[in-house]
Amino acid sequence: MGEVLLELLGLAEMFAPPSAVALLGAGVRLTFEQLYAMCYLTQDLVDGSESVRGKANTAQSYRTIVELLLGLTDGPMRVLTARKDELTRTLGELRRRAGTIGGFLTGSAADLETELARSLGEERDALRSLEEFKGRMRAATAHADPFRRRVQELEQVLEQYRRAAVDAEYALVRERRRVQLLTEQRHHGPQPVSPCPACTADLSGRPVPDGDCPLCLSELDPEALAQALGTAQASLAAAEQRSVERAKAVGEAQTAWEQARAELDERTREDISPLAARIEQRTLQPLGEHVAQRVLLGCDVQRGSLAGGVVQGEPSGDVGEKRGDVGPGRRDVDFSQGVDQVGEAARRGGPEPAGRTGAGRWAAYWE
Repeated sequence: MGEVLLELLGLAEMFAPPSAVALLGAGVRLTFEQLYAMCYLTQDLVDGSESVRGKANTAQSYRTIVELLLGLTDGPMRVLTARKDELTRTLGELRRRAGTIGGFLTGSAADLETELARSLGEERDALRSLEEFKGRMRAATAHADPFRRRVQELEQVLEQYRRAAVDAEYALVRERRRVQLLTEQRHHGPQPVSPCPACTADLSGRPVPDGDCPLCLSELDPEALAQALGTAQASLAAAEQRSVERAKAVGEAQTAWEQARAELDERTREDISPLAARIEQRTLQPLGEHVAQRVLLGCDVQRGSLAGGVVQGEPSGDVGEKRGDVGPGRRDVDFSQGVDQVGEAARRGGPEPAGRTGAGRWAAYWE
């Protein structure tokens, strides 16, 4: 009935706009009953009337009706006011959450810095211990230094023979193409050439008499062509011989290098084999510390990104954006390069013979 009367009086949209009701929440709805009580009853009756209590907050209802009757507000203003109150409550909740997160981040920053400093110290200690251990192992295997030098010399010789074999292969391919070209010219004659290799003029339309060179128009000499073909065939045979000889030299150098490598392994196996496990453990320990540092740095970057997105308790749109820096004085250690340098001598030996494992593998490590 109250809604019908408000509609008849033209006050339905002013006193009970649906959007305002939805924003203000349940129980906050100005009705005709409240309007009647405010307009026709005394103040004492209004304050103590049960018709007003339970329907809406008495003070809020009284204030809203007075503002409406005096033209101080209207339906759209009520909607905006309700939206503002809702946003204020949401912002307050977000500020409380941001305060909680900020407190957590402030405490975790110190923990991350401490853990990262500890990990960096352990990495330096592990690398120092590894270098000291390698020095002791080199001293223990000093008697094998002549064998190491011989292995290095044979390795250099092997590399020279390999380069010479590659050059011989290129020369062999070049001589084969030359012989093939001269053979085709002997049977089918020279092929037309255009443009001119000297002046780049177009020679495709120039008539060439039979038996003449298509380039210089000189008369072809079969004997000269046969002589050139014979010379090319002789050069091809010599190139094939050089290729075979250099391939044989590579095989002999490879065998000599493998024998020297095996002899070095045999000389150092008794010294290296009992400590192979310790060598590998000391090599992998700095790598484990580096992985832990990577994890800590990632946590620190995420912490800084999240902390940068919470300013004065207000959420920011770039909370998920990663920062490029990881704090003052911080450096990102490229440990992978360090590991490569630690084992560089072992990898410098080229392809290892099959079956070289255990102590033999670590013998090359100390070179």
